[in-house]
Amino acid sequence: MAQNREKFATQIDRVVLADIRMLAKDEGRQLQAIVEEALTALLGGRRQGKARPHAMSA
Repeated sequence: MAQNREKFATQIDRVVLADIRMLAKDEGRQLQAIVEEALTALLGGRRQGKARPHAMSA
């Protein structure tokens, strides 16, 4: 099944980006796959009403 993909641009902390690039390289995956997985997990957690760790420590 083909997935519809859309290009977008954003800015991110350079250390975070370096870490994501390293993770992608270590896992032999594309950067876009890592970013999509992370965003999907974030959205899934928010939809389930899970509290964010930084909110719990406030």
